[in-house]
Amino acid sequence: MCGRRFLRHEGGASAAEFALVAPIFIALMFGIFQVGWAMHCASSVRYAMEEASRLVVVDDSASASSVEAAIRSRLEDLVDAEISVELTEATSATGVELTRIHTTYVHRMAIPFVNEFEIPFVSETTVARPT
Repeated sequence: MCGRRFLRHEGGASAAEFALVAPIFIALMFGIFQVGWAMHCASSVRYAMEEASRLVVVDDSASASSVEAAIRSRLEDLVDAEISVELTEATSATGVELTRIHTTYVHRMAIPFVNEFEIPFVSETTVARPT
């Protein structure tokens, strides 16, 4: 008699359902936050690169190290800023001197219950040097 009443009792069903769904929900919430933070960081790197490209246009004596320093100074707030910056100079067919700035930002994704992985974000811009 006592066993039948125990089997019909549904008092802990919601707790059991929560225990099954909570880890998935928490992982999903952390994943959404991580993707948002990764996009923010990639956008910040892109903006810093565009700001540094203006330095190249304004100052014709800007060196690769000064451009990289300008990019890194704008990204001091990013905790995990693993960025590589490359500058390449070339001359177009019309004789215009061009500077290509290529940045790569690698963001580490840490989501509960998922192995940590990296996402690379690549940005590139080409500007004409003043004559």
